Amino acid sequence: MKRIVNWLARSTTIADMIFSFILYGINLVLSITKIRFPFFRERVKEKNLTVQIKLKDNSRGRYFIFKDGNIISGNVIHKNPDVSVIFDSPV
Repeated sequence: MKRIVNWLARSTTIADMIFSFILYGINLVLSITKIRFPFFRERVKEKNLTVQIKLKDNSRGRYFIFKDGNIISGNVIHKNPDVSVIFDSPV
């Protein structure tokens, strides 16, 4: 599997698509975990912050807003996140 992903990642278009799918997958995992595990649901209620994962050139990214126990996500670059995780490239 790793070999296939490495082969696909050679193309920047496919690498961007894989990066976007991974970011969307994080959104799904957070949502499912919040529904499935009460302790995670309670932990999310403790924090109010905006987290962003993006590429250095701002071409791709996703933000996650944790506010009053809710998780809101968007697939654009947030203007004022509290925390940013920045990757140099999707490859």
